[in-house]
Amino acid sequence: MTRSASHPSLCAHHAGQKLKLMKREKPPEKFGAELLGPLEYLDSSSAVNYALSKLLLLAADRRIPPREAASLGYLCQLLLQSVNGVAKEQKIALDFKDREERLTKIYESIPALQELEDDEEEAEVAAEPAAQAK
Repeated sequence: MTRSASHPSLCAHHAGQKLKLMKREKPPEKFGAELLGPLEYLDSSSAVNYALSKLLLLAADRRIPPREAASLGYLCQLLLQSVNGVAKEQKIALDFKDREERLTKIYESIPALQELEDDEEEAEVAAEPAAQAK
């Protein structure tokens, strides 16, 4: 068969099939903002964990293809492995207080971490009267 004038390598029949398929496919959704949420950087374990939990929800809802989810999960694993190195560099480059403020900002922007902190505070308050009674 001869090549189609509308496609560099396909015949007219297959070029027409490919064109129909391309018209049916919807453009891929962009999930970057949803994965990061309120975070600016993925330079702490908590931030990467937050992104991974969002990725899991997207994959479970079938809003992201399994292959793409696996690739992003692997990239998150690489990020987690580099967190300690990034922290050391930041400790050297930034004042310790600046790093602490950035981590506090990350923790405050993740609702699940705030709930854990509230639960810990409640447990401490509940344990104080028992400790004083002894």
